[in-house]
Amino acid sequence: MGFFDFFKNFGSSSTPETTVVNQSVLDSVPNNCVMIIEDVFSIPGKGVVVTGTVLRNSINLNDTLMVMESNKTVRVVGIEVFRKQLEFAEVGMNVGLLLDGVTRDELMVSYKLLKM
Repeated sequence: MGFFDFFKNFGSSSTPETTVVNQSVLDSVPNNCVMIIEDVFSIPGKGVVVTGTVLRNSINLNDTLMVMESNKTVRVVGIEVFRKQLEFAEVGMNVGLLLDGVTRDELMVSYKLLKM
């Protein structure tokens, strides 16, 4: 059971959805920025989940990321795309990341996650 099963109306797909990353977005963020947070959820019994599109590199389970705006370090403990749990996420994938080491109140839409 994935961490998005908490939401009953969340869509389902058999293939990961990908997005073409706009070059102007890449030009406006630091080189080590891997994702801009598009939404933040607190899921009871799981933790904090952020959603967004992977902009650069890849994100792996147990990666340590930094929230640029707060210099807070977080660890990726789950990666999910449409109820499929993954070991990693690549550029262009729209993903949900389950994060450890942060609370819902410490994150906001448009915050940037940097690769350490």
